[in-house]
Amino acid sequence: MGTGAKCIGGEIKVNSLERALELQKRGYIVTPDPSDLVVQASFRDGAIKEFERHSRLGSSTRRVSTQRLPV
Repeated sequence: MGTGAKCIGGEIKVNSLERALELQKRGYIVTPDPSDLVVQASFRDGAIKEFERHSRLGSSTRRVSTQRLPV
């Protein structure tokens, strides 16, 4: 496998609801979902201690053709 195929992780712990919401707004994947009102209440009650920020999902800016090429 090439170097791009390895798992590099990328998670960080976030101890603030406000920071978790900010990161999510910037496009990061944050678990559990800090915009969920039930999650927010659980965080405030102490049932959820922290959030995890994961790397952003990549997206292609190039249009990919699905046509078959002749061989």
